[in-house]
Amino acid sequence: MRTIEFPTVIGDTIIVPDGHCFLIYGQGVKKVARSSNLCAEVMENLIQAGFFREVCSEVIPAPQKLSNLMLLLSKRCPLRCVYCYANTGASNELMSVELADKAIACYLALNHKNPRVTLFGAGEPTSAAQVIKHVVAKYNTRVRWTLTTSGVMSVTLLEWLIDYNVGITFSIDGPPSIQDRLRPLKGGFPSSSHVERSLRIWKKRSSNPLSVRTTLTSDSIPRIGEILEYFEDLGVDRIHLEPMYGLGRGKNINCAAPIEVEQWVDAIIHALEWARRASKKVRVGELTYFFQGATHRSYCGPMGGSTLVVNHRGELTACSEVDDGLNKKWPSFFIGNIGDGFVVDGGKAEYLASRRTTNMKQCHDCFVRNLCRGGCAHKGLTKTGDLFTPDPTHCAFMRAIIPRIIKRVAEGAYLK
Repeated sequence: MRTIEFPTVIGDTIIVPDGHCFLIYGQGVKKVARSSNLCAEVMENLIQAGFFREVCSEVIPAPQKLSNLMLLLSKRCPLRCVYCYANTGASNELMSVELADKAIACYLALNHKNPRVTLFGAGEPTSAAQVIKHVVAKYNTRVRWTLTTSGVMSVTLLEWLIDYNVGITFSIDGPPSIQDRLRPLKGGFPSSSHVERSLRIWKKRSSNPLSVRTTLTSDSIPRIGEILEYFEDLGVDRIHLEPMYGLGRGKNINCAAPIEVEQWVDAIIHALEWARRASKKVRVGELTYFFQGATHRSYCGPMGGSTLVVNHRGELTACSEVDDGLNKKWPSFFIGNIGDGFVVDGGKAEYLASRRTTNMKQCHDCFVRNLCRGGCAHKGLTKTGDLFTPDPTHCAFMRAIIPRIIKRVAEGAYLK
């Protein structure tokens, strides 16, 4: 009989001691079993039920497995968010129509199934409205489009995007008292009325779910209940929650200090319970792989090679947060350029794709390694100075929240 005092992982399955019993979560079967012991007979029955599977080790380096394209369209932004990771305002550059057209043409020439293009940016992507209208109108029937925006745009442009079925996520941090302090317009003016207008237009005109992305700070996280109620009143269907990270302007401010791990864990549990009651969906980037099969692949698409990121100059980066040479971490993530096609430094791309938990010493004995995949490379590098060392705050969060989620799944929550 096995003796386990602390959470542990065997294959794709996590075992969490819970009082006088064990909770056994199989990542592949997406189920939690409860057992008073782990004798040979119990273990064999669990194996037969699909628990303790071997972890998929297949890794296909870029660009062979490229499936998604991301365009970093703009360095301009009408907002001056106090925690902006990209420190917008340092540059005014935009991607040209010609470059965006060429990038998408090169991408489509690879003949991938279900092509998807993400319109993103270190700034506000809709400030490159002419570029967006050109490529969406030209390639619309061949591509699925997604866009993340501040929501500060003209009614005419928003209605055009809706009519062309562009999937949109709006960045908004909560009610006006939070939004206007953390995400003011350039010059310090309130932004909330502009974003609320966009949300209401989307809700009225689009048949797709209303999705928002919210950054929580040490000041706003105690108001998580109020934030969720505000979004419910606006008709929001999906909420993507992230903590503020100490990047860009976020490194030098007091009003948006980093969140304590326990605060973040409690807020996420609160949000998940709210979503269950209100029939909403909550997403947290660090928990993306909880309900996916275990694998030794990279944490994100750009690092693993499934997403190719093109910046406003036609340069290729393995991190959407490290967008050009103004970022000190640029040499670590720059992987090529657009020439006659995508000219990728294959050796460097393969090296970056090798940032997996199997190659990260701190992850070898961690019970959440198959769920977290080592976390964000940029944040790990920024915090530790080493690309292959995970962000300690991410590690602490994952080790704290995963047992709590497993217990809630065992009680019937989150899985339908």
